[in-house]
Amino acid sequence: MAQIMKKYGFCAFAPIATLGLVLIVFALYGLFPFGDNTLSWCDMNQQVLPILLDLKNILSGQSNLFLNMANAGGMSFWGVLLFFISSPFSFLVIFVNPQDIYHFANILVLLKMIVCALTASLFLRVKFPNFDLLQNIGFSLMYAFCGYTMMYYQNVVWLDMMYLFPILLMGLHRLIEKQKILLFVFSFTAVMAVNFYLSYMVVIFLVLAFGVYIHLCVPKQNRKKTILLMTISTLLVALITAVFWLPSLLQYLDSARTVGLIESLSSGSFFAKLTTTLPVLLCTAIIVCTIPVAFLTQQLKKPKVRCVFLLFLLTLLPIIIEPINKMWHTGSYQAFPVRYGYMTVFLGLILLAMIISERNKNPLIGYSKKNIWILVFLAVAVAGVAFLSWSFFTKQFDWFGDMNSYIQTLWMNQEDFGYFLIFVVIAALVYFGLLLLYWNSLLPHLPFSILLCVVVVFECLCSSSIFIGSASTSAQSYQAALDLGARIDDNSLYRVKNDKKYFDVNLVGAMGYNTLNHYTSLISKDYIYTMKKLGFSSYWMEVNSNGGTSFSDFLMANKYTITKKSAIDSDAPFIYFNQGYGILENPLNQSFGVVFSSEDIAALHKIPDLSRMAIQNYLFQSLYHTDESLIKQYEPVDENNLAVYSNTPTILSQTSNRTSELVYHCQVDGTQTLYFDCFHELSTNLVEAVNGSANVYVNGKLLETKYPSQKNNGLLNLGTFTDEIVTVRIELIKPNLIANSFGVFGLQEDLLQQKIQSQPNVTFHQEKNTLIGTAKALGKQDYLFVPIVNQKGYTVIINGKEVESHTVFDAFMAIKLEQGENQITIRYIPRGFVLGMVLSIVGVCLLIGFILLLHFGKFSIFHLLEKPVSLLFYGIFLLVFLVIYIFPVVIFIFV
Repeated sequence: MAQIMKKYGFCAFAPIATLGLVLIVFALYGLFPFGDNTLSWCDMNQQVLPILLDLKNILSGQSNLFLNMANAGGMSFWGVLLFFISSPFSFLVIFVNPQDIYHFANILVLLKMIVCALTASLFLRVKFPNFDLLQNIGFSLMYAFCGYTMMYYQNVVWLDMMYLFPILLMGLHRLIEKQKILLFVFSFTAVMAVNFYLSYMVVIFLVLAFGVYIHLCVPKQNRKKTILLMTISTLLVALITAVFWLPSLLQYLDSARTVGLIESLSSGSFFAKLTTTLPVLLCTAIIVCTIPVAFLTQQLKKPKVRCVFLLFLLTLLPIIIEPINKMWHTGSYQAFPVRYGYMTVFLGLILLAMIISERNKNPLIGYSKKNIWILVFLAVAVAGVAFLSWSFFTKQFDWFGDMNSYIQTLWMNQEDFGYFLIFVVIAALVYFGLLLLYWNSLLPHLPFSILLCVVVVFECLCSSSIFIGSASTSAQSYQAALDLGARIDDNSLYRVKNDKKYFDVNLVGAMGYNTLNHYTSLISKDYIYTMKKLGFSSYWMEVNSNGGTSFSDFLMANKYTITKKSAIDSDAPFIYFNQGYGILENPLNQSFGVVFSSEDIAALHKIPDLSRMAIQNYLFQSLYHTDESLIKQYEPVDENNLAVYSNTPTILSQTSNRTSELVYHCQVDGTQTLYFDCFHELSTNLVEAVNGSANVYVNGKLLETKYPSQKNNGLLNLGTFTDEIVTVRIELIKPNLIANSFGVFGLQEDLLQQKIQSQPNVTFHQEKNTLIGTAKALGKQDYLFVPIVNQKGYTVIINGKEVESHTVFDAFMAIKLEQGENQITIRYIPRGFVLGMVLSIVGVCLLIGFILLLHFGKFSIFHLLEKPVSLLFYGIFLLVFLVIYIFPVVIFIFV
């Protein structure tokens, strides 16, 4: 133990230094625990923190890991877990009060940065034992505070990949040099478990790294055996982790995120957006020195240095060339364009560490007059870096503006990049001077280490101020929303919607409520498009429950609605309200499902190509087997200063510079809820061409501006009216409008209420991954419409017998009932999970057996496989290189 502490004890200093620097940043910017502010923004707000609260609900038994009704109306949370929060640190959320989750984000990032520093320090200690304490701390801090951490920490599970990478490299080196596989197997398994998606990039790197290392650093007579050992170890990892990657892969392939590869590669520009990609490296300014220092010191003659240099270039190239970059991201990405960037940074640091380690073997100890003047010059240069860093950090001067373009848009603009580059160039020149002077014995060992650490500290503070300090915001703005959790006392199966997008959509599920809302890359395209057809608001990978009609709310079991407190009056059936929001109970009697009759269930498989108002009527008539119309469409009585060129689709064009408008006088008989629609096509675009087309007025009052919008593109509720004339004015903002679904219509609430009351009630409740319910069928051709997405993985049992489920209305489940009472069980296990679990168990058993074979020296029994496996690996290496580096460039140039 004493020897272990002596060898590895000072690896604790880098994490302690990281802790100290991060706390300084937290204190200056009022971040918790020194204030109320949170560093959470963007994906951390929209996805990570709500999903962490989902995990808390799962761990406490309120939700289920497989059939998670709190997301997308019921989806597998297994893939979501492995995509976003599959980290040992995530389980700390069980101890966190939901209202403290935005403060917990600060602690989570801090802990992972500390571990990044720890694993980097451990790697340096093992591979460069002649590094002194200050050099070890300096390089570990560079890794912990690199641009990958600064720019991507909001996807906090990516930092797990970052701290595992040094361990994975040690495992790979140990496998190659010592023929010992356990560290590689365990670290690679951890990587696969932590993030299924980013593991793709790790696999690319391992193929390239192993191929280059084998060729340059392994004696020819040992190569085939080493390749076989690596291949077997990798296959074992693939088997052991099958329970992680197989269900996740299948869920990803069904998602809306997949795009056409050729289309993606042939579009865009040849060079990446360097103002955003390069800062991932440049936050560690010493990386700029990597290539020139490697050549000037003539260390590239050494095979291992050359190996690391080539791998550095291979991971640097996609940061610059966009088609290659896209292939590193499985063909496309929306933002965060260097998701493998921690590899490039660490490889650059390793390369410089090799050079410094070589110099450390014969350090300059003595001083001369010449050395003193060099020290004075360097001290002044370092002081300049410190002053510049202090200017960024404290914002005492207006020289550099707010430097918040990245925080605002996820892309750094040219102005901010230029200011940032000033610091990077000066810091890089100081690093370059330190390295060359030390290499050429003009700078003693201790001053080199001290000055190196000083520059690193101020560099860390500078980067943190730009990317963490600028993101600091008050956590109080989320408290009113989070306070809505656990406020509904209702044991039935129901959903909660929001009438507008008041906050991030995943927060409703995070409160513990079942909802249609969801935003992650794993959301199903069928689900997104179906929700759009039903009139709910949606864009990109996000589905929100605002929009729709009272009928679609009934179908989707939206029993409660979250609204602004200002919308709640004394007569409203509120369940709970606070200073910001309230929860209303919807007036229609709700049940989770509808019993309906159909002689041809296959005819209901797809929703016809109709306008969204016509779809409401189609669903009503199909489910209630009636010719009565639920929808009354109104025609405009005035068309002022515009020309109508077509009604299918609606094509409108302004004819003058004066206000262009459509005016409706809606004669409401009985009780109707009026809606307006302006919708063109099904897509997952971030912005639609139809957005911002109109201002909407009801009885002279402005109801909605620039409708539709990213936040509100579902059917627009104009209000509920009884026996009166309602004037609706649609003011056209854009000079031209094309919409496939356009107009004002009324939904007859009396007719809807009558039909709902005439149908038998359906009851459901959830137990773990199973929905259990009852329904009464009056006829032999009766079915039960269940408002969940009918996907592979469901098992349906009616009165003790397994039956087939049918897909109706594009996505939903329908079940054939037996005449009379039906006891219904709907169980869900993610597709691929059972097979994945079996493969994982087999993999663990094979690993144990293989370790025993190695222990008893029986690896030679695989001797006959060495040649074919080696040929196979060289083929894979060539294929990976061609697919990642050559193929995308060829497609971009010639397609």
